[in-house]
Amino acid sequence: MLSGLRNRFRRRSSQQSLEGGPPIAADRQVVVSGLMSKAITGVVIVLVACGPVALGATFLVGGSDAAPAVQKHDDGRRADMRARAGELASRVVVAWLAATQDDSEDLEELAPTAEARFGDKPVAVSDLQVASIRGGEGGSWSVTVAATVGGDGDRRYFQVSIAAAEADRLAVLALPTPVSGTRPAEAGRLDYDHSASTSDPIHEAVSAFLDAYSAGQGDVDRLSSPGSGLHAIDPAPYRDIEITSLRSGSDGDEDGSTEPDDGHKVRVHAFADATVSDEQSVTVSYALTLTARDGRWEIAQIDDVPARDVGRSDSGESGEEGKNR
Repeated sequence: MLSGLRNRFRRRSSQQSLEGGPPIAADRQVVVSGLMSKAITGVVIVLVACGPVALGATFLVGGSDAAPAVQKHDDGRRADMRARAGELASRVVVAWLAATQDDSEDLEELAPTAEARFGDKPVAVSDLQVASIRGGEGGSWSVTVAATVGGDGDRRYFQVSIAAAEADRLAVLALPTPVSGTRPAEAGRLDYDHSASTSDPIHEAVSAFLDAYSAGQGDVDRLSSPGSGLHAIDPAPYRDIEITSLRSGSDGDEDGSTEPDDGHKVRVHAFADATVSDEQSVTVSYALTLTARDGRWEIAQIDDVPARDVGRSDSGESGEEGKNR
């Protein structure tokens, strides 16, 4: 009887396996599974033995995408703090110059004033601008603020020390310090060696363009290269504009040619008298690049900066370096 029950149980087990019941692992699968378990266990034991650094490095490999996000967040926070430091320094300068012995509350809310003494009248201040911001790495900034001060309109510079405080707040460490402004350096030579006469085609092209562009006299589209994106200043700032000097940066014969070859380029620098009204006029300058097309010169662009001849010494010797052609 027991033998019959065993046979019946074996047949049922076989049928369940064939009909989709839970598969029974083969001997080889059992061996492989056992080896993998032992290998994983061994790796964990090694990492634990090496300490938290190894475990941390292991998880960092899988989560490396988080590092750029954290760096981006930190960069954004530093930029925000830097901008706020500049704004706070400007407020301090205004409050400091406007403070009097009877009214210094605005300054007292922003900066330490225990040693401060003030006059009877506030100092007029306008045209504030943050000239520079230095520091930031150690949680402090030195901000230089430029301002037009007094009735004579003198331009003055003031240095303000700002430090980070709790909860991303900022603190002013001291009253503003008057400092000297940055002195501009010598501009050096420009790379426009050849004078253009009023009869040169490039002179005619530039003159017509300036009339259309800044005085509203003409069609900019007709005078500029296709795709240049140039359009007239609207409303026109000048009633009239007249070139007083035009120099080119090329010594090629085509600059004066009535029919230059298509694609030929030349950079020019123009000075012009711009008339606003009968009582007002100003000298303006334009650095331009011209391109030849269909036998005539067109304005390709207004250059961001004039062409500089950095390869030429004061003695007049010229080198190839720095040429803009």
